[in-house]
Amino acid sequence: MKNLKLFLAVLGISMLTSFSANATDFLPTSNTKKALSNEMATLIGRNIPVKVLQEFATEISFMVNHKNEIVIVDVASKNKELSTFIKNTLNYKKISTKNVKNGEVYRLPLRVKKSL
Repeated sequence: MKNLKLFLAVLGISMLTSFSANATDFLPTSNTKKALSNEMATLIGRNIPVKVLQEFATEISFMVNHKNEIVIVDVASKNKELSTFIKNTLNYKKISTKNVKNGEVYRLPLRVKKSL
């Protein structure tokens, strides 16, 4: 009986250790978030074909599906043209960034400068 309790305790501790070690493999690091941000900025481009009267900041909420495609959840902007442009440009585009957790909602701040 004493050996059984010892065996179960060792088994339980080893399972908890292995599960916690495997869980940390999927946590995105700051390098992953930065790479994802850079890749999305490249996809959007520097010249947004939307008339902007003043500089403002907005936020893009998105997630990555199991096919490594961006799925836009929300664009927090009052400018409907900008929201439509971002959704059309980014939605379902494949990304090459690794270690991105599928199904997690990410938020990307975006600063839009005044158009000339």
